[in-house]
Amino acid sequence: MAEPVPLRNRIDRPNPFDPTRGFRRMPLSTGARGPRYRAMQPRLSAIATASPAYVLDRAQAEELGRRLFGLDLDRLGSIHANAGIDRRASCVPPDWLTRPHGWAERSRLFVDNAVTLGTRAAAACLDSAGLRPVEVDAIVAVSTTGVATPSLDALLMAPLGLRTDVIRLPVFGLGCAGGVLGLARAA
Repeated sequence: MAEPVPLRNRIDRPNPFDPTRGFRRMPLSTGARGPRYRAMQPRLSAIATASPAYVLDRAQAEELGRRLFGLDLDRLGSIHANAGIDRRASCVPPDWLTRPHGWAERSRLFVDNAVTLGTRAAAACLDSAGLRPVEVDAIVAVSTTGVATPSLDALLMAPLGLRTDVIRLPVFGLGCAGGVLGLARAA
């Protein structure tokens, strides 16, 4: 039985986001019957993080939630306490959140901070994995906190020094499931 033909991108590389491709296959050897393949298991080569400058502990976050949203944390206390989140980070100081701001200002802050933090995390990850930006074939950018046009994956291309033919996949608005989906699509 013939091997299925994988979807190809514009420069004739297998498309890493092709949902029909199964495991990546790498030539093991070439013999009289043609190439033999071994399945390549997806793996994480490195993990890196970048965090915003402003950190709030649980008590500070609770107080801010009460002031901003009138949250009844006494009634919701067990849910909040059992979430296991002891600290939250923000790109703006907590008092910034207590004043009104327009869509344009909030969007500009989101894009500026997302690109800065995304570049920092991705560069650290590449360094930790021992990879150069030119070795990247595809990127997945997941965001639940803001919208950007052009998308974050496009905005990260130049600061990271990625090739212009890198396959990009923006994932937006899926909450925590977006991170899992991003990992699944990257695998």
